[in-house]
Amino acid sequence: MSGSKKMYHVGLGVGDLPGFVLLPGDPGRVDLVLGFLDRGRVLCFK
Repeated sequence: MSGSKKMYHVGLGVGDLPGFVLLPGDPGRVDLVLGFLDRGRVLCFK
């Protein structure tokens, strides 16, 4: 993958992600996990 092309299944491309990511697995846990983080944010939700 090069340039600004996005991956179809997540809608993210090279450079869209930080150095570390957390994948909670269950969408119902996203808000719970974000509650423990100072600068957490959702980048993609499908």
